[in-house]
Amino acid sequence: MITYIVGQLIDLYHSKKRPLLVALCGAADVGKSTMARTIVEKLLENRFTADHVSFDTFLLDRQTRLLLGISGYDIGAHDIDTAARSIGNMLRGQPFHYFEYDHVTGRNRTEGRIINRPQIMLVEGLHTFHEQIMPYLDYKIFIQGSKDVLNALRHTHNVHKRNMSPSIAAENLEREYALYESQVLPYCRYADLCVRVTEQWQYSI
Repeated sequence: MITYIVGQLIDLYHSKKRPLLVALCGAADVGKSTMARTIVEKLLENRFTADHVSFDTFLLDRQTRLLLGISGYDIGAHDIDTAARSIGNMLRGQPFHYFEYDHVTGRNRTEGRIINRPQIMLVEGLHTFHEQIMPYLDYKIFIQGSKDVLNALRHTHNVHKRNMSPSIAAENLEREYALYESQVLPYCRYADLCVRVTEQWQYSI
């Protein structure tokens, strides 16, 4: 599957003859960042310049979200205006100062890196297909899965990535799945490619 996606992006780059922005969208913890990293590695092997960022860099810190009573699924938990401006500036050739979101601490790391526009740039996250981001996108990949699979992945990552107890990790699964259905799943209709996750890091087209 990765080979197919990379082939699609290479063909698209040669067709458009300009830098590309590729978005991966889908529920939390379906492996968007892992897939983005793998695609970038394969593009680099094919002698393309490529990089990826997480849309979580535009996410309010966890403490603020808790005080506001909102989930990371809520569109209001993201600074969409800054995201659109930053992505637009990067595509116009301005350096992007990237501070990765830390899922353990719940806030952006203080040490960042500067990204200069590569030939193929990937951005992954919950709201990468938002209407303010869509005009910049050249190729859109949506990762979907059944409710049971998505909830199982979310619970596992809440425990191992966010250091929650199993009981706390399970508390909000139903509410967050409902938010996914209402705020993220509708983006699927805009995808150029829909991928189904069947278990952790296992996908089919």
